[in-house]
Amino acid sequence: TTGFCLLLLASFLGSLYAIVTKISVNRLLFYGALNFVTVIMACLALAVFGFPAQASLPYWFAGMIFFNVSVFFILKAYERLDISQLYALQACVHLVVLTQLSIYAAHESLNAIETAALLLLLSGFIVQIPFNRLFEKSYRDGIIICIIVGISSGFQTFMDARGIKLSGNPFGYIAMTCLIGLPVTCVAFYKNRDGLLALLHRERWHIVAGSLLDVASYSLFIYVVYIMKVTYVLPASNTGVIFTTLIGLFILKEAQPKRRIVSAFIICAAAVLMQAAH
Repeated sequence: TTGFCLLLLASFLGSLYAIVTKISVNRLLFYGALNFVTVIMACLALAVFGFPAQASLPYWFAGMIFFNVSVFFILKAYERLDISQLYALQACVHLVVLTQLSIYAAHESLNAIETAALLLLLSGFIVQIPFNRLFEKSYRDGIIICIIVGISSGFQTFMDARGIKLSGNPFGYIAMTCLIGLPVTCVAFYKNRDGLLALLHRERWHIVAGSLLDVASYSLFIYVVYIMKVTYVLPASNTGVIFTTLIGLFILKEAQPKRRIVSAFIICAAAVLMQAAH
């Protein structure tokens, strides 16, 4: 129950982070400055908790590579799709990749109820995809980008799940994950070097809010992964689609409310079903 509640909180914070990202003026600079702030927090946390075991570091490094690939492509995806569609498409691919890795690489097992919950979750994502727009070139390009992001983020999550279990120091490993965005920071600051301070000043509140939300959301998620198997946490951790959909409907006034409301109910049912299995 505690893990379930932590995952719901992580999902809610993650959905708020997605909104902050969407409304930022310069997303590359936003990601760069955000990761610069998280690097500072990571250094402070490492001074308190210490470093994780060396056995976890290869997984951390691989996760860093996949994270930066995700950021590169997600910046392009935000230019093509509205926020709820982007979240659903990315999460759908992420779910499939992470489930397969957990089963075949980490040798996690699923009972009938857990399998049903994951299939229900997948159907909840699929419902949100407007298939009637697949023949539009701009939308097809967005889908391709989202697939790449979903694959890369799925591998990143799996690497972190393996790394934190081998770390011997989960809080130290969580602090290390805050360092993975340093390459993004370097690129963003270099590309925006003209007038950098003015841009940072204009985006300062978005940067601070985004950094805190991002760190809190992923830290809660990866900690629950440390104490539970990956496949168990997937439905509850993806309830961010529900929060993102509600925000998209009532605050951002995005289109296609019926499809997203149905999706939200399906994903909620998947999370409840997985919780019932335990």
